[in-house]
Amino acid sequence: ITIDFDFRVRVEKEPGGSGCIAVVRGPQVFALDQRITKAGKGTGTIEVDAKAIVQAKSVPPTQLPEGVRMGLDVPFTVNGKTVMLRFCDYASAGQTWSAESSLRVWLPQPFDLSQPLRKERTRH
Repeated sequence: ITIDFDFRVRVEKEPGGSGCIAVVRGPQVFALDQRITKAGKGTGTIEVDAKAIVQAKSVPPTQLPEGVRMGLDVPFTVNGKTVMLRFCDYASAGQTWSAESSLRVWLPQPFDLSQPLRKERTRH
């Protein structure tokens, strides 16, 4: 038996129709984590091609805090320029069980990079 996984980084739409997206690679989900995600400036959208593929860059393990297994720098377009936002694998996110490791998976588009971990209130 041979199983082939597509390990290109891509976005998946939230199935509830909220318009939010998540960053995934193969079977792995990635998250913003307060320990590694630094706020940016402006509001932007993740750069994707027609097949929802993202040209993210892997982060060397030496540039990640202890306990974080994988990192990706994900490109966002903000005012016509590319800005990178750092994600980590979901399994590593939020490991300290404290406010200093808040995490977030689902991102609205456009997305406020200045407050990457702020959760918007949903309306019912």
